[in-house]
Amino acid sequence: MSPSTGRHRAVTRPRRLRIPRVAALLRSSAALVLSVGLATVAAGGSYAFWNSSEATGSASLQAGTAAITVAAPAAMSSHVLYPGATVFLPVAVRNTGDVALKLRVAGIVAPAAATTTSAVLVVGASIAPSAAACTAGTVTRAWTGTFSDAPAGSLNSTLAIGSTAVLCLSVALPLTAPTGGQNLTIPGFGVLIDGMQA
Repeated sequence: MSPSTGRHRAVTRPRRLRIPRVAALLRSSAALVLSVGLATVAAGGSYAFWNSSEATGSASLQAGTAAITVAAPAAMSSHVLYPGATVFLPVAVRNTGDVALKLRVAGIVAPAAATTTSAVLVVGASIAPSAAACTAGTVTRAWTGTFSDAPAGSLNSTLAIGSTAVLCLSVALPLTAPTGGQNLTIPGFGVLIDGMQA
């Protein structure tokens, strides 16, 4: 009998699974985070915008002006006032400034000496289409006041730059004027005109 050949079994040894140590794992994680962080910073820097700056040359600005001139009015001494009568006086007003102006009455300059007649006078103002229309008394008064009550008020007119308008002043003596005002002169009174930027 021939000797039998014995069969050998391959003996396999169990493999050990090595689990990385916690310290090594943490080191690799830290390195990974650091490398990602550096990559992010580098990538962000690569998208920067180019820019340049230059100063402008020096410049000067000058403020404009608001100005009006009023021509010297004619004397009213040739006009006779009596109870119920109104006299009219055209005056030229010109815009000499750099902006359009809304005209208004700012107030009244009272007579140098008050009288019983001046106490009851009614002063009016408006912008007339012409001097003739003013003296004819066909212009509706935009503003009225007395020497004791003269609030500021609009003339409902805008004066363009360089333009001239006819200011129509009126003075009326009411029917209720006292008889003691006969033959009295009303010296040195005036109307204040100003303009507001339109």
